[in-house]
Amino acid sequence: MNRIVLFTDPHCPPCGMVKRYFDNVKDKRIEDVEHINLYDNVEFAHKYGARETPTLVVINDMGGILDRFHGGYEITQNIRRILEEYHDLS
Repeated sequence: MNRIVLFTDPHCPPCGMVKRYFDNVKDKRIEDVEHINLYDNVEFAHKYGARETPTLVVINDMGGILDRFHGGYEITQNIRRILEEYHDLS
């Protein structure tokens, strides 16, 4: 099962913009995006190339990176495609 992980920081203005955008997306799959504080999980974040916030990473069930997006604009412009392409149906 693919994981969609959003690395954030509570003091990051673009992270807040992404959160507000996600709150307004009318798609239940958005609830499956895992929000992880980058600075509380530095090793995990670096493993997946997240060195800045916000960063969204799609991880497959083997732990490999399927896709990665950096910055609020890139994430909000691609989230619907990400959900269509990578969200596993239960």
